[in-house]
Amino acid sequence: MRNWNRKTSSSKLSSVSISFSTAAKGNFNHNRRTNSKVPENVDPTRTAFNKILIDKDIRQVYKEVFGEALAEYNANQVAKKHPERQKKDYYSSVCHDKKTEPFREAVVQIGNKDKQLPRWESNEILQKFLKRFQENNPQLVVVGAYIHNDEATPHMHIDYVPVATYSKGLKKRVANDKALNQMGYKTWNDWKDSQMTCLENLVREKGYDREYMNNSNRHIADVEKFKRVQKEVERLANNKLEKMELPDIPEPEIKLNPITKTESVRFTKAEFEQIKQVINYQQIQITSLEAHKSDLSAKLENVELKLDTARKKPYMRENERLSAELEKNKSKIEKFDEISIQNQQLKNQINTLNNLQVENNNLKLKLEQEKQRSENFKIIGKLYQCMYLHLMNHIIPSVIQKFKIVELIRNGLDNLFTGVLDEYQNKSKNPDIYTQLFQDNTSLNKSHPDIEQEFSNLPDVDELIEKAELDRENEYECYR
Repeated sequence: MRNWNRKTSSSKLSSVSISFSTAAKGNFNHNRRTNSKVPENVDPTRTAFNKILIDKDIRQVYKEVFGEALAEYNANQVAKKHPERQKKDYYSSVCHDKKTEPFREAVVQIGNKDKQLPRWESNEILQKFLKRFQENNPQLVVVGAYIHNDEATPHMHIDYVPVATYSKGLKKRVANDKALNQMGYKTWNDWKDSQMTCLENLVREKGYDREYMNNSNRHIADVEKFKRVQKEVERLANNKLEKMELPDIPEPEIKLNPITKTESVRFTKAEFEQIKQVINYQQIQITSLEAHKSDLSAKLENVELKLDTARKKPYMRENERLSAELEKNKSKIEKFDEISIQNQQLKNQINTLNNLQVENNNLKLKLEQEKQRSENFKIIGKLYQCMYLHLMNHIIPSVIQKFKIVELIRNGLDNLFTGVLDEYQNKSKNPDIYTQLFQDNTSLNKSHPDIEQEFSNLPDVDELIEKAELDRENEYECYR
């Protein structure tokens, strides 16, 4: 017997195994521990530690879930004048249906008999899983949830009713596969993987990794055995079909009852035997097809099991992790590329602004140079004007009067100074000689800082001419 007093230190565990399995049938008496006989694998001294989380009357659940749909269905049957098709008790109807179970059961376990978490930790995880199970599976109505701590490993039984919706007939029915499909799962394995992922996440939240157990070989052997049995069933059924001769179904003779106005059909014994042969033939066909379907399902399960085993290998898990990380990094890289493009566009805009700023500064400098040239030309013009006026008013008159060429010289000087001024104006518009002109004008201005004062200090021209005439007369007298 297991040593129930042994304590497992959770600090020594880094990983723990988990399992999730389902069955078409459950046992409320076993789950509630109301059996008259205690099972061999149960320690009654530990039963007090069991927990009943949900325990509902399944008949009452059926009334609450299917009552409205059942009332609508029965009303429609009465309206169609088929009151005999009414279903008085849907739960009893399902229980008498050999193809449908009134509820299904899932068993959730954390750890195994050799390696498990302390009871309070595993129980906490199981209770959280039950809450997630109800949230994630709205069409699986939980009628019972029981945690067993009196067996080898703590585990939980979840009893649920799969509810599917239909557009015709009874609008709500018990149908497991259809309920899973309506919740978005293509196969039962997809749904099981989703529950395992949820359980694994809860275990990880507690700080433990999932430990994968290599226990698939026995299961694969069972699958192979099942496949062989189904193939043999299919082979035997096909042999029977080959040996059977399918008779024609006789046309029935329909007779009308003149009193009840009901129709009836009569067959001879030979005709009835023919119909039985046809039904038998069809039943064998169904058996063959079902065996073939089961064989294919077993093959599929075997392949999925092998694939799942491969996925559980460390390098496969690491590959999946890296793939997920790669997808995350791809989005980051795409975002980084987008930011890089925006950054480059901003850099181009900044370079354009810098170029415009440099061009603006150059234009300002050229403007200042033009202003300075304009000032220099004003000074040069004033200088020439001063020289022209001084010559015309003081020096030239006495000279040109003596030689009687006043108009000729005046016109020549006018043309000379006018031409010089025009020449400088034209040169000022030529950008190739801007710098040289500016330097020449600057030197000229510096060489005559006080031009007005210099002009005022010049001797009187009339006096100079008169003195020159006196000197010439004296010389003349000497030669006489």
